[in-house]
Amino acid sequence: MPEPANESGGPVFASVNGGEDMKTRGIVLTGDSQMAVCSPVAARTTCYDTLLHTPISPIVDRFGLSIA
Repeated sequence: MPEPANESGGPVFASVNGGEDMKTRGIVLTGDSQMAVCSPVAARTTCYDTLLHTPISPIVDRFGLSIA
């Protein structure tokens, strides 16, 4: 298995019902598992089929933040 990529800090968004209604879900911790095929990009890129993230809710609650 390849070493996980350091992708930490990026936002994680997901659709609520499979459409364009994207909601903030978390912050990227790392990419993991098997390497996946990446779409063509200008710079050399490693992609993984699994993205590990931490949920955003505890962070927002802890620091009294809001997401508009």
